[in-house]
Amino acid sequence: MVGAIKEICIFVIIAQAIMFFVPGNSYMKYVRILVGILMILKITEPIFGLFLDEEKEKEISEGIALLEQKIERNAGGLDVKDNRMEIYGSVTEELKNKLNSCESGYKVLNVELTEDQRIVITVAADKIEKSDGDKIHIDPVVLGGGGAQSSEVPEEEKEELKQIFGNSISVDADKIKIVFREN
Repeated sequence: MVGAIKEICIFVIIAQAIMFFVPGNSYMKYVRILVGILMILKITEPIFGLFLDEEKEKEISEGIALLEQKIERNAGGLDVKDNRMEIYGSVTEELKNKLNSCESGYKVLNVELTEDQRIVITVAADKIEKSDGDKIHIDPVVLGGGGAQSSEVPEEEKEELKQIFGNSISVDADKIKIVFREN
């Protein structure tokens, strides 16, 4: 019985090490199921040994060994695809839609997630004006001066926009960077 307890303890340690090296959280549940099944088999093996005769015990242990061999063969053939780009694409598209639906006054052109867990939001530099009944808003026209009007956005407006976007997607405003572009 002491030998069986030692085997179970060693199995638990090895199982924890295997779960530590699982690539990504999406595969963790499958590894846990597999480890759980093997753990149940390891625990029940000595218990059945007390109640079953040696012939049945040998049959069960052969079945366990066969199952372990099949699992090892099938695990070698698993092709794990890296779906990060698809996941990032759908997450950024969802963020973009959510940010466009909030009332910021700007159109979100692009959302990018950086490796340092920051969000870069590219917005159209010209504001979207809300229609107020029959009123029409016309931006001021500058004649002369030989160039376009400066499109620098005041820092206070950038911070306010970070707060609006942060509240909309439940992210700290310090983790958001706003990039302004001409539409």
